[in-house]
Amino acid sequence: MHVFDVVSKVIYATEGWAVAEQFDDTAGNPKAFKNMNLNALELIKGTVKELVYDGPFDEESTEELKEYLEDLEEFLNKEESKDEE
Repeated sequence: MHVFDVVSKVIYATEGWAVAEQFDDTAGNPKAFKNMNLNALELIKGTVKELVYDGPFDEESTEELKEYLEDLEEFLNKEESKDEE
C-alpha cells in the first residue's frame, strides 16, 4: 500500500469523503490544486503536516509526503498573495 492511500484513509476518517476525494485528486498531481476547494486544501494541509512530523511512516514515505506538503503550501501561498492584491 502506498503512503498516499494511507493518508487518504486518514483524511477520510477525520475530514470526510469530500476532502479525501480532493486529496486523492491532487496526490502526485500538484497541477490539480487549482481545481480544488481552498478550504479542503487547508484541511488536507493540516492533516498531511501532522503526518509528516508525527506520523508512523518510514523515511521514504515521509519524504513523499513532504514533497506533497511543499507543493501544497506553495500553491496556497500563491492563492493567498492573489487575494491580498
